[in-house]
Amino acid sequence: MEHHQDLQFKKGFFLLGKIFVLGFLLIFISSGMVWAQRTSNNGTKKLQQSFEGQDWSGLSLPEVEERIQQIELSARKQDFLNLLEAKNYLINGQVKRAQFFLEKWRPKGMGIQMVRNRYLALTYFIQDRFSDMNEILDNKFFSNVAYYPQICMLKFMGALVAKDQQKMKEEFFTCGPQTFRYSDTEHMWPSSLYKFASGDVFALRGRDLSNFARDLDDNNIIRIWLKLGLYTNRERYLEPYLQELPGEAFQSHKTRELIGLIYFRLSEDKKALEFVEDLSGPNAENIKGNIEMAKGHYELAFGHFKLALLKKENSKNAIERALPLAWILAQYKDGLSLLSRILDQETDIRKKVLLNTAFQVRLNNFQRSHQQMRSLKMLFQGELPKEASIMGSYIALMNEDIKLAYQNASNACRKNDGLNCWFLFQSIIWDDLSKTMKRDEQTFSDTEVTLALLKDKATEGPLQETLLIDQKDIEELDGIEVQLLGRTSSPSKKVTVVQK
Repeated sequence: MEHHQDLQFKKGFFLLGKIFVLGFLLIFISSGMVWAQRTSNNGTKKLQQSFEGQDWSGLSLPEVEERIQQIELSARKQDFLNLLEAKNYLINGQVKRAQFFLEKWRPKGMGIQMVRNRYLALTYFIQDRFSDMNEILDNKFFSNVAYYPQICMLKFMGALVAKDQQKMKEEFFTCGPQTFRYSDTEHMWPSSLYKFASGDVFALRGRDLSNFARDLDDNNIIRIWLKLGLYTNRERYLEPYLQELPGEAFQSHKTRELIGLIYFRLSEDKKALEFVEDLSGPNAENIKGNIEMAKGHYELAFGHFKLALLKKENSKNAIERALPLAWILAQYKDGLSLLSRILDQETDIRKKVLLNTAFQVRLNNFQRSHQQMRSLKMLFQGELPKEASIMGSYIALMNEDIKLAYQNASNACRKNDGLNCWFLFQSIIWDDLSKTMKRDEQTFSDTEVTLALLKDKATEGPLQETLLIDQKDIEELDGIEVQLLGRTSSPSKKVTVVQK
């Protein structure tokens, strides 16, 4: 009995010591980690106050343990909820929303802070912002053996996309052994990507496809095998094996999307639809949109691409196809929204601003268009291309800036734009064509020369000439004049000169 009481006393003393040490650590933890300490001090103080505000007297040892767990859980609960929300954004392809949320959120715990930074680096990677990603991942705390395996594959992929051969090699051979046990495919996919990026001729020719074709009994292996075939443009090599895939493979939506993409690339649209028609993933919607667009069903195609963007807001395939459809279908607001999603660094900013200005003009936002034209002039270093000059003359006219309109029209006319040459000619007739354009009453009374007539293609044929003077009459007159001249200058005539 005394031994049991002594054991209970020691256990109680240990728990009280744990409370004291925990409170002490919560104050001084991360003292050497300056960048994490700033974000955790407020949470530490609140947690310390929670411990100090508790009445520990009269509690049994199990109750003390339970109370400690409740306090710790309460302090970390909101951080876990925030982490879950950020993760859901990433899974659903809402990268911008995830980035905004992660940048605003400052976790209280050091461990969650590291996870938050890892997720933020992932959002930068998806948006091709590799310098921002590396700024996070190059932090010395991620070099710790506890954190490095969680981010090393991301660093490898970043080096691969950036075509940094040295860093790619270092990360691959350092990261591979530390993460190998977590891969159920023996790093089949990163190993293949490393071979491609290293210029392995045999891998690029699809040699590994034959090796993997003998072991197609696992869904993960099957998907990687299909991706490798698509990556190396060996769809025709894959097609005969598709019928031999196990039935379980066709229950996977991702596998069916890949098979549908293979048939789409082989121009077998009917078979492609059979695999993706009832799927709603971004790849499936893109395939259906491409098929409808090839049929000329632009409204349906546009709808599929918009659905793909709901699933993955930065789908490059969907954006590239939906943008021209937004212009064709006069969905100019959608066009501006799509244009704002283009984040890759390869896109020429001048072309992006020019297209944005064109959408603004279609929406009659002429003041905004005028501001963007000024930006374009700086981006093009004062020499606007033909398309920008044409648009600039129209914007200036609608803003009643006649001088700027003449400048842009003159530039466009020099680059062989007939309409702006016509406009310069009309400026001689009209005092201010910008005001004439905005008049409500009819300004042109000729009913025969219409805009539709000017736009119609002229039929080829001989020109009809109106006969005003018969050529024979002209010849006869010429003959008479010749005769008269001949008589006047005849040598048989003698001229008598009378002298006074």
